[in-house]
Amino acid sequence: MVKIREVYQHEVEELLPFIYPFLHSAAERSRGQCDTVEFVEGVLDGSLVPYLVYTSQGLVGCFTMAVVEYVEKRVAEIVTIAVDAPEDNWLPVVDEVINRFGKTRRCVEIEGTGRLGWTRALAKLGYKPTFATVGKKVDYA
Repeated sequence: MVKIREVYQHEVEELLPFIYPFLHSAAERSRGQCDTVEFVEGVLDGSLVPYLVYTSQGLVGCFTMAVVEYVEKRVAEIVTIAVDAPEDNWLPVVDEVINRFGKTRRCVEIEGTGRLGWTRALAKLGYKPTFATVGKKVDYA
């Protein structure tokens, strides 16, 4: 069984030692686009809302959410997901919590940016690609 626990702002400093390893893991996999300090600062200042993920194995992960105000819409953004368990066990439950986050904050969409594997994993839950990012190394030859 999977349980998700929102970490409220008044609890962040106390629970940061449990949140930190998962923020660091997410930063390490961002290919240099984010760093742990940025995520920690967001959690501390309240711009990122952390959620702890528990299974029968105990604490296995954390994900963070934010609200983005675009010109014409308000969006719930999945900022980080780092969970050390098979995704089939926890992803549907996390998706329910993400949807509830968006509803309670009057968002019209949910979005996230990540590695290509997330596109396949999240497709099972109704997510569709909305933008594409491509890249290559600069040729200095």
